[in-house]
Amino acid sequence: RELIDLSQEMFLLGTQGEGPLAVEDQMRIDSAWSRLQSAPRTAPADPLAHLSIERLREVAAALRVPRQVIAAFRERTVLAGSVPKGFLARMAGLVGSSIQDLLDTLTLPRQTLARSHKADEKPGDSGQISFEQLLREADLPQEQIEQLLTDDA
Repeated sequence: RELIDLSQEMFLLGTQGEGPLAVEDQMRIDSAWSRLQSAPRTAPADPLAHLSIERLREVAAALRVPRQVIAAFRERTVLAGSVPKGFLARMAGLVGSSIQDLLDTLTLPRQTLARSHKADEKPGDSGQISFEQLLREADLPQEQIEQLLTDDA
């Protein structure tokens, strides 16, 4: 019985002509479209949030930086304006994002991830740091730091 009903509906859909929409239908579409356009925008999806540990390692290796640099991007501790465009472009490509989405993510409030530390006291909040300072804290050689800082594409 249900198959017969379905076949009849399919037959009716196939016989209906494709003409202009009824005024009611067009009004419904316009109303729904205006609600969608006026809806508040959601925050951009973080392109680094859902990457596996293995993928984060691959990204770090491809960019030739330690994983702590990628972790700083993930935790949003690096100042977005201090990162060279070339580095951002390569990183965005590796994580499957646009440069603008990556920049938008970096400008969101800082994310603090629970990490374990081998210290007697809980580490303090150091705030955001420049890309250059991040590279220096990662103990990269001076030549590599200079190369990464002049990486403008």
